[in-house]
Amino acid sequence: MLLSLFVCAGGAKGATIYQVEATNMTNVAVHDIHVAFTGTGGLLSGAMPLLPNNWTAGITGGNIVDGDWNNTVTIGVGGTWRAQFSSELGGIVLAGGFWTDQNNQKVQGGDIPADKIKLTELPEPNYFLAVFAAGSVLVMLRRLMA
Repeated sequence: MLLSLFVCAGGAKGATIYQVEATNMTNVAVHDIHVAFTGTGGLLSGAMPLLPNNWTAGITGGNIVDGDWNNTVTIGVGGTWRAQFSSELGGIVLAGGFWTDQNNQKVQGGDIPADKIKLTELPEPNYFLAVFAAGSVLVMLRRLMA
């Protein structure tokens, strides 16, 4: 039983969770965003919208995170877009992105260089919870055996 707890807590790490954020630095309100990554192995998944509300997130081609407002919401000049997604491979790299209008056409000045997009790797809560649980069980077992 003790061995199985160590295996569970120290087993293979699951998908890496990322948060990506960009600010609209164009001179117009935008309707969609497309952010590309390299080093994904085509394995991006689980895109989830964070900011603003009322939009959908998706993955295209396994390496592009798309934000789509369906012409109901725009991000004004200086507004921020944020999404979360996961990758089976860690260490992915931003390639860049672009903003589009309501017709899915790139807006003037809509290119977003990779250095203007913020990418953050988030800790995997399940992994840390498993380690904490295994440690707690070990402490209880030591007390019972003492």
